[in-house]
Amino acid sequence: MAPRVHSSTRMRTSLLCMLTLAACDPGTRPGAPADAAPAALADATPFVPIDAGVSPLVPHHVWSHRLPYGFVQALVPAGDDLVLAGTFSGTIDPGAGPLVSAGFSDIVLARYDGDGALRWARRAGGSGGDRPAGAALAPDGDVWMLSTFQGDADFGGVTLHAVGTSDLALSRYHGDGTHVSTRQLGGTAEVHARGLAVDAHGRVAIAGSFHKTFDLGGGPLTSTDHLDDVFVAVYTPAGALEWAHRLGGAKVDDCFDVAFAPDGDLVLAGIFETSIDFGGGALLAQGPADGFVARFTSDGHQRWARRVGGVWLDNVEAIVAGPDGDTLAAGYFTQSADFGAGPVATSGVADAFVARWDQTGALRWIRHAPGFDVVAIYDLALAPDGAARVTGSFRDWADFDGARLAGVALQDVFMAGWAADGAPGFAWSAGGPDEDQGTGLLVAGNGDLLVAGWLAGSIDLGGGPLVGDGGTFLARMRP
Repeated sequence: MAPRVHSSTRMRTSLLCMLTLAACDPGTRPGAPADAAPAALADATPFVPIDAGVSPLVPHHVWSHRLPYGFVQALVPAGDDLVLAGTFSGTIDPGAGPLVSAGFSDIVLARYDGDGALRWARRAGGSGGDRPAGAALAPDGDVWMLSTFQGDADFGGVTLHAVGTSDLALSRYHGDGTHVSTRQLGGTAEVHARGLAVDAHGRVAIAGSFHKTFDLGGGPLTSTDHLDDVFVAVYTPAGALEWAHRLGGAKVDDCFDVAFAPDGDLVLAGIFETSIDFGGGALLAQGPADGFVARFTSDGHQRWARRVGGVWLDNVEAIVAGPDGDTLAAGYFTQSADFGAGPVATSGVADAFVARWDQTGALRWIRHAPGFDVVAIYDLALAPDGAARVTGSFRDWADFDGARLAGVALQDVFMAGWAADGAPGFAWSAGGPDEDQGTGLLVAGNGDLLVAGWLAGSIDLGGGPLVGDGGTFLARMRP
């Protein structure tokens, strides 16, 4: 998931700054071996199977494109197409005519075919800094998008005015890009959209954080001590509120991802500083900040909740629910963390992790990847066979179950995978002379991996250099 380019937050940024400042001298970084791989290597490293005789992946670059967006927040499968939501500034032309931002940053919602060719792009936003938090496809083919906006903002010809410092916009578009509706949700201060999900029946879930008061349609919610608390809400396909919760304790709490399970349950991931109660008793943080994973029934009652963390800084960035009823989550942890079966120690400054729990919340397995610095996972997806796929960034080196990735410069993109039972799968990285991040990932119906990210200079993903002074990339890889 360094201060993040996609879905950045004050809390995420401060946590990662604390990690990197606490270990700013390379000689003091735990887990950095004396023979750490040199930084100046080829522009892209291949897929590295953990065991060449077992790995199901053989690298094959299908296509890759540079896109003119500031970052890509969400990738959504839409049959053979994909839909992305991101930001842009100034004037850009994604391929169907110019889009002009009205403020510091505007929102773009775009649809691409299976070859990466643009079908359509829509702009939204206004005079402030506006960004999407997520997008999802409805059963009828419509596209939902959740955004945060400031001041006056236009969504498909509907002008909204933020009541607080920032408000939410919940928008719906037809599959051809025609704007259907936008609903405003706001309060007396800042609201931050973090995630959006749509289930097989068309129910819509949104999640994020707010402070002071916030109304999701069922009356005002008030945050504890007027600091950031988590919100989560579920609406019917027609837009009626089914249920909503305020979650959090003293200090700051935040939610980073939300997803529906096939049975209608809802899973939630994020971070908390002191305590948080999902309805079954408070979880208590053991360090300055711990992560959480929670699962709710379809009517909003806690099924189970787990604290993820130890004595220092820990975070859960992404979450998915598998067709078998399992819940998978990814993020990073420092020093040691408990995922439900006793402490797991890090090997680096902050290890990336993927963990899998069964329907009752019992831990099935946890896998972690150390590195020279913070190894950050920003997105998580499931393959058709239940295998876990992740993307993110690392610096200098990262190790995935014995597959050592060597960085090129300041920050590189990685993708990695594990089998459904947690067996090692593959690791791959690419980078240029500056900072690069993998920020979005989806698995196509045929198992292809589509990855989006941010590049500061140039990057070669296997099809030749993509060059840009800031911008994003979109690539398709075939196992």
